[in-house]
Amino acid sequence: MKSLQPASLLVVLTTAVLLSACGSAESNPTATASAGSSPSLFPTPIETEPTVTTEPVTISTQAPGDGTASGLSPATTPVTTSAAAAEQAPDTSPLASPQPVVTNRPLVAETDSEATDLIVTVGTDRFVATPADTDAARAFADRLPMTLAMHDVNRNEKAFDLPESLPSAPQNPGTVHVGDLMLYGSNTVVIFYESFDTSYNYTRIGSVDDPAGLATALGAGDVSITFS
Repeated sequence: MKSLQPASLLVVLTTAVLLSACGSAESNPTATASAGSSPSLFPTPIETEPTVTTEPVTISTQAPGDGTASGLSPATTPVTTSAAAAEQAPDTSPLASPQPVVTNRPLVAETDSEATDLIVTVGTDRFVATPADTDAARAFADRLPMTLAMHDVNRNEKAFDLPESLPSAPQNPGTVHVGDLMLYGSNTVVIFYESFDTSYNYTRIGSVDDPAGLATALGAGDVSITFS
C-alpha cells in the first residue's frame, strides 16, 4: 500500500472529526444548541422586589431651658418610632405655637351701689343710708320716692304717720343711734338725730352711713324729708 502524506492524513482526520460531530448533533439537538451557544462568564441576575427597610428614628424629648435646675443634668428620654409615624406625629416640641385656650366664664351683672341704697335728702343736704334686711325695709323701698313732712318728737327724732301699715317685727334695740331709720308700731316712720338708750320697740328700716351734719340739717322743728 502506498503510504499517505502528512497533509493528506490531516485532511482525513479533520473530515472524520467533522462527520462524527454532525452525527452527534443530529442525535442530540439539545446538546447541539448548548454547544452552539457560548457559556456566559457572569450569572444572569434574578429580579426581586425591592425591600424597604424602616430605620428607627430616635426623638429626644427635653423640657425647655437648660435643665440644670437643682444641679441636675437635662433628662433625655429616647422614643423609638418608625419614619412614617414620625412624619405624621404632631409637633409637640416646646417651640410649637401654643393653641388658644377658650375658657367659658359666667357673666356677672354689675350692680350700682346706689341702686340699693336709700338717699335721704334734707334741703340741699344729701345723706346715703343702707337699708336693713327686713320686710319693713323692703316694703318702704317699694314706695319710694316719697317726701314726708315730718314733725319733731322729744328733740331727738323726726316722725311721720304713713296712711297704711308696713310689715313689722318690733324689737328693743337697747340703744338708738344718730341716723337710725325705724318703724314705730306698724305705720310710723322715725329718723333719729340723737343717740340715747330706749325701752321702746322698733322695726329697723335702715341707717345713715355717715350721720355727720344730720342733726344740723334736720333742725329743731318740723322738716320736709325726701326718701329715694
